[in-house]
Amino acid sequence: MVDALHRLKAETLEMKKALLLGDVDAIGELLHEAWENKKRLDEGISNGRVDRLYRIARREGAIGGKMPGAGGGGYFLFLTRFDRKHRVAAALERLGGQVVPMSFENRGLTTWASASAARGGPTRPRTGTTRSGPGRGATPPRTTRPG
Repeated sequence: MVDALHRLKAETLEMKKALLLGDVDAIGELLHEAWENKKRLDEGISNGRVDRLYRIARREGAIGGKMPGAGGGGYFLFLTRFDRKHRVAAALERLGGQVVPMSFENRGLTTWASASAARGGPTRPRTGTTRSGPGRGATPPRTTRPG
């Protein structure tokens, strides 16, 4: 487990470099390596269904992917080349995945408040300070929620 943590830390620096250089293939491969290392941290991070969806996404053209947060379900981000995104999305949807569009925000991270919505009230965007931007030649990662 400690080796996986050290590797994840090193991948963070490699990812920064790839992002600054706009190296889409390197970004995708680093996402893939990070996902494989994250799974080594705890057996509850992934399961057979998630692993199958990930394998199929890669087979259909995803360069790499990552499940944000602690893993165990929820959303998957996939980095694909533009000409492969529909193949990846169609394959995941056939298996019960739900493809949710996402995009990069130039002003920083934007999230939606859900506590108010849970009470039936309005939702308002919240903006943070995290900045990101797309690499050259790629579409933003697809977010897929395993069904």
